Amino acid sequence: MSWIDHIVERQIAEAIARDELAPAHLHGASLDLDTQRTDGWWAEQFVRKERSRLLRDDAVRERAALQPPFWRAGTVAELTALVAAANKWVVDTNRQMLPADGIDLFDPREVIATWRSLQQT
Repeated sequence: MSWIDHIVERQIAEAIARDELAPAHLHGASLDLDTQRTDGWWAEQFVRKERSRLLRDDAVRERAALQPPFWRAGTVAELTALVAAANKWVVDTNRQMLPADGIDLFDPREVIATWRSLQQT
């Protein structure tokens, strides 16, 4: 038995001793062994996830860039229109990503409250 095998066996024994390998702890997505997959399905899924992750990274930066005009709005109506347009952009961008990578909408109440506090200074 190699040294790696010894390490793995020891880690498994320790996990069993800590009761981490009990059926209650072993949960996750079930395996779909009956679905026939095309050649390269894993690579396609990987590329889709990576594209979504890269789009999310860009979207987070773009979302942050949408905020400064909020604070320059002259009225609540103008601010509300800016937030609505930004949220439309967020929704459109989220459609291009996997659900797990979606970015948050702007909370209009929170934005208005922040805008009002900035107006008082």
